[in-house]
Amino acid sequence: MTGEHSRHGDRDGAQSEPASDGRRRGVADQRSRADVRTDGGFEPGFFNAVVERVGVAVGVYGADGRFAYVNQAYADLLGTDRESLHGTGLWEVNPAIDRARFEEYWESFDLGETRQREARHSRFDGTEVPVETHTTAIEVDGTRYNVGTIADISERVEGWEKLRRQDERLEQFASVVSHDLRNPLNVAMGRLQLARETDDTAHLDHIEQSLERIEALIEDVLTLARDGNRITEPEPVDVERIVHRAWTTAGPEDGTLSASDDLGTVLSDENRLLEVFENLFENAASHAGPGVTVTVDRTEDGLVVADDGPGIEPSERGDVLEYGYTTTEHGTGYGLTIVEQIVTAHGWQLSLSESESGGLRVTVSGVEFE
Repeated sequence: MTGEHSRHGDRDGAQSEPASDGRRRGVADQRSRADVRTDGGFEPGFFNAVVERVGVAVGVYGADGRFAYVNQAYADLLGTDRESLHGTGLWEVNPAIDRARFEEYWESFDLGETRQREARHSRFDGTEVPVETHTTAIEVDGTRYNVGTIADISERVEGWEKLRRQDERLEQFASVVSHDLRNPLNVAMGRLQLARETDDTAHLDHIEQSLERIEALIEDVLTLARDGNRITEPEPVDVERIVHRAWTTAGPEDGTLSASDDLGTVLSDENRLLEVFENLFENAASHAGPGVTVTVDRTEDGLVVADDGPGIEPSERGDVLEYGYTTTEHGTGYGLTIVEQIVTAHGWQLSLSESESGGLRVTVSGVEFE
């Protein structure tokens, strides 16, 4: 019986090894027969399986610069299928490669040379993906090929961008400390000295104004330090409720708010969205003067805040988003900068234009409503 044969040995009486060991040997024997040649090498099918399953995007192109082979990982990274990539020119995937100078690029490789580069590759949906590439010149059966591997480095690039923004903010904070804070501090110290010498209490009013400006600058700088970070855990927020809260805390007493009843719900950080509207309302009050009317409306892909003040000249609209730029005596110059940073942290876009009444129109676009 088969069962007895398996337990007691084969027909000549030899004892069989345990079943588990037999299975392992059977698998090894199959691999030997299927994958290993008599000269100790592996069959082509083995390497095909490895390249397909290794998890690294691999592409091969020849002297014509067109892909002769790509694995599935390569196609997936570029958002297409392997068939679409076969025959595609390298320059269509990597815009940094000049088609007219491809031959020069090809000839610049020494056989066996490997080059590492960082580039942006074009996906088939029109977007770009940052990648790290390793390209090696090889020869197979007398024919030259370049074999390239690419890896998505989006997270690395985003990390570098975050560090770059942090460096910029550090420089800007240093500027605030060395210049913006120093000016009101010098005024306060000078007025204090005069008050001591003359006993004139009128100098105390100037000291108070300087200290208030220092306090406002410090608050704005702390806000900028926090709001440079991207919002990673947004929650549904009722925009209309936030608008009315912001007007209560930052809107002028003699001003008028005209807000649409259907401002919708967005994914956001509630406190930071509140800061956006508070800063916009404070900006309108400080620049438009008494009796300002502020309108808040919804667009197809965003929100609009407009006032009926004097507006901003087109040539100055880029400047007002710079750190510390202000056109008023008591402004810190950081209000709209804070707004832009929070908007950007949401992945939205900010633009400035003229309102229907000739004032300032602030448009936030790229918003997805719930």
